[in-house]
Amino acid sequence: MSVEILLSSSHNLNSESYIFRYFSMRIIHIALTPILFLLLTCMSCGKIELPSDTSEPGEVIPPGTDGAETDAISVEELSGVADGESVWVEGYIVGFVNGTSISQAEFTLESPVVSNLLIAKSADVTDASLCVPIQLPNNSEIRTALNLQDNPDLWHRHLYIYGVKHIYFGLPGLKPAKSFKLIEDDEETAPGENTGEVITVQSNSSPIIMEAD
Repeated sequence: MSVEILLSSSHNLNSESYIFRYFSMRIIHIALTPILFLLLTCMSCGKIELPSDTSEPGEVIPPGTDGAETDAISVEELSGVADGESVWVEGYIVGFVNGTSISQAEFTLESPVVSNLLIAKSADVTDASLCVPIQLPNNSEIRTALNLQDNPDLWHRHLYIYGVKHIYFGLPGLKPAKSFKLIEDDEETAPGENTGEVITVQSNSSPIIMEAD
């Protein structure tokens, strides 16, 4: 009888000791897990870079006339702008490229094309190397509004034009153009001209027309 009691007591003690050890290990494991995870994370990670809220070049279209008058740069300054950056440029419509090379630039209205324009710092420029070529996107409102084939009265007109700076026909240009505003220059406006409007073409080529202030 005493042997059975002794064995039973020993079994109970062993069970209690096992349960104690089990729960002790569980508590230690639970306590250490987040600390180990944090240490491993810090050791494996270098510099953490937060997402930038800067939009991709060419995707943000300035609303209305914001930036046209205040931020426009000259034709000469465009060469200093990084490729892919969107910018307003001020100039005069002086011609177009009737082909695939800047050597095919024309400064008359004899055979205008719809796909591009050349702008310069003044209306009397006839040197292609002094011009900025402007791509007018296909099936866009800005092509309809600015191409010299359909709008010969815009030849030598003064304007602000907004687009993405890229090399075009071998020269710093805007490819594509996205917005523009014609400037009066204190001259009489020809009938039917859309002077004073800003026409904006979004990246999906869906046109939005906004009245200037």
